[in-house]
Amino acid sequence: MELPNTSFQNFPIEFKELNPEYFSEFNDVNEIIKIDISADEQGYINQSIQDNINLGEKNTIVINSAVGQGKTYSIIEIVKKYYDSDENYLIFIASPFISLVEQYYNAVIAKGIPQEQIYKYEWIGKDREIDAWNCKIQIVTANCLLGNPGDNSLINSKEKRNYINYLVEKCESNNKKVVFIYDEIHDTIHNFKEKFIFNLWKWKNVIHKNFIISATFNEASKIVIGYLAELTENKLKILESKRVVFPEKQSELYLHFNPASHYTYTNDDIVELVRELIDKEKKIDILSYSKKLADDICKNTTKGIGKPLFETFGRLQNCTVNNSENDSMLGNISSNRYNPEKCNVGTNFKTGINIEKENHALIIIMPPSRSRSSLSNKYGIFSDGANSIIQAIARQRKKGQIHIILPPPNKFDFNSLPNNFTEDQKKKFTEFYGSIEDKNSNTVSYSELKYQARLTWDFYFNELKENVIKEISYVEESQRKGHTRLEFPDYHLFRLDDGEKYIAKNFFGGDLSSYVTYCAITNQFINCRLASVTVKPTLFFIKGKIQKKLKEFIDSYLDTNKYIFSNSSSHLLHFQELRRIIFNDYRSLYKTDIQDQYIQIRPFSNKEFEQQLLSYYQRGMPENRNELYKLDFDNNGDPIDDEKYTRGDYFRACISHSLRIQNSNSQREFSPLINAYLNMDYFRKKLIDDYIKYMTISGADIQYLLNTPNLEFISSTEDINKFDEMINSLINYDFIIQNQIFDFKNIFIRTDYSELDKKKAFYKYLKQDFFEIRERRVNNSHMNQNISEIIQILDIPDANMVIDFVSPIQ
Repeated sequence: MELPNTSFQNFPIEFKELNPEYFSEFNDVNEIIKIDISADEQGYINQSIQDNINLGEKNTIVINSAVGQGKTYSIIEIVKKYYDSDENYLIFIASPFISLVEQYYNAVIAKGIPQEQIYKYEWIGKDREIDAWNCKIQIVTANCLLGNPGDNSLINSKEKRNYINYLVEKCESNNKKVVFIYDEIHDTIHNFKEKFIFNLWKWKNVIHKNFIISATFNEASKIVIGYLAELTENKLKILESKRVVFPEKQSELYLHFNPASHYTYTNDDIVELVRELIDKEKKIDILSYSKKLADDICKNTTKGIGKPLFETFGRLQNCTVNNSENDSMLGNISSNRYNPEKCNVGTNFKTGINIEKENHALIIIMPPSRSRSSLSNKYGIFSDGANSIIQAIARQRKKGQIHIILPPPNKFDFNSLPNNFTEDQKKKFTEFYGSIEDKNSNTVSYSELKYQARLTWDFYFNELKENVIKEISYVEESQRKGHTRLEFPDYHLFRLDDGEKYIAKNFFGGDLSSYVTYCAITNQFINCRLASVTVKPTLFFIKGKIQKKLKEFIDSYLDTNKYIFSNSSSHLLHFQELRRIIFNDYRSLYKTDIQDQYIQIRPFSNKEFEQQLLSYYQRGMPENRNELYKLDFDNNGDPIDDEKYTRGDYFRACISHSLRIQNSNSQREFSPLINAYLNMDYFRKKLIDDYIKYMTISGADIQYLLNTPNLEFISSTEDINKFDEMINSLINYDFIIQNQIFDFKNIFIRTDYSELDKKKAFYKYLKQDFFEIRERRVNNSHMNQNISEIIQILDIPDANMVIDFVSPIQ
């Protein structure tokens, strides 16, 4: 498949711009300064940032630059300048996560600042000799600064309150200026609730400057910028860099479209990807949308994804603990952080971490197709929408590989594509996207990032507020003195508290896969470029374990309810659809034992697999129909071994339904296939009534059939016509027989077989398929020949308990 991104060379990269007019709460937006800054030849912006900062000026600085342009390096440079300044400053670095506190701590030390001048979050409330006031640099979390107690408490801990109040008092009494640096502000938005902002006003008399840094500003961050700039007398300067690609720094991006309804640690496609990367001697980290999936990978090291990782890299670093500082025990900091020396699997390094390993492959497992349900929020760490995936991809800082596991994207409204697409670009985009989209999905439309503001505006004023607009007026006009305050939240608070949730569910239709696919095609990612696309996931089947793998496949990839077969459904159509999915939408591989190489299964090329698929289909019917085909199951309800589904099982099921239709329908004309099985039942009964013989051997009475029929078996004109019609119908109209899933058809189409040979073959099949027999030799005074002793005459099953491949398709 030709990659379309070659048609989008130098296509402009969209990003969330911050312009003065976005801050309408300011008295004079003309006083807001915006400066476009540029990266140097190496792609870094530090010098441009430093050139546009006046350390002594009281204001709020916003740095809006691309991922990988050295923002963190610039932060540490700023910290060092304030530390070395003749004027005595107290400098706060506010991290979005506890896990990043240590990273900033080490970076500041590496810059040459003594350890004794640095106070970090873990020490708050601890009985230590270090006095925070004696440290010029404080590395804490945004939660701590804003007094956010988290979900399990109503107020921040006493230790944290004492820490903040103590430093505020000391700064005011000593006339010390304070500088705040908020890095990765996109991950701290949730802290800036109205009730927490009051904690920042404690610093109103001593605050000197705010630095607000991110590569992925969102709509809510505009409100946060306004809150912080107000503390610096509404003095705001925006430093913004255009997004420019440096091809020599870009990693290769691989998209693996995997339609599983949910991803498990045994997903064949992901296991195979891991093995391929290990064979190429890649270092590997896996960022998972789901904590449960990451935990499962780490704890299951004898099978699935974890097995090759553990065998290659040893103990896996589980990075799944929620690094929230709101635990009751201060300083109880999780050790489950990203470790550059290990293979990391987890959820907590989608932002703030720089992966700088050589020869590295980052695997990102995005939310699967089932997560698209609007009734649940199963996007995990990517619940914030587009910005979260951009941040995750940006973790790869050195040229390497980025592999994204994602569901096929939703259908696309190609009429909504940007106006700056050329006709060739539209054609290439439409052809490629159309070849991989989920045809059964909702349709998404392209939307510019700048229109996210319009999304929230329209929803707030035209839906949310409009729904109660009369009631709002009524309350405002009422005399409510003495009653509890009742005010409808204003637009800015809605944007801050709920706006991003609305955007995440509506921007690009709320479908992350569609957004990632669009960005990959149009070269929107700064640090990587589309190199390959995998559309067909791989399924691995092993002889003896086919049933178990089919169950895993159905459970993981398909909507199970779709494959619960009712009387009103066509079993044949369902079965054909299941086969189509397996052979057309997936690459199915098979091997006979552990030593053999896997080979690809083509439709109707492997009788054993086809028969096991038919067996699974029979067993997959509702439980009250499973009694005839019981398997041994393990504790998880999985089949332990494969169970045969024979030609006789199939024939008896078809006869059962043909008899059901005959008995329930007064019409005398039936489809050729139904007539074929009614005729087969005729010959079955004829064999039972006319050809079973009896004898006594060693005092025991036995029933038997001769190994070959006598000449009268099919000799009358009526029988010959029934026989010929039956064979022709089975060969031409029976899906299973026609495609030779069972051995039957070939004998009857051979030109070197006489009519007598074909009748003998049919007689043999009748014995095999409708009787349990054993071959034995009889040599006595009455007989000296081989016979087929009848152990059991097999019953025609209840039609309600077997699959129906003969009913006409409505």
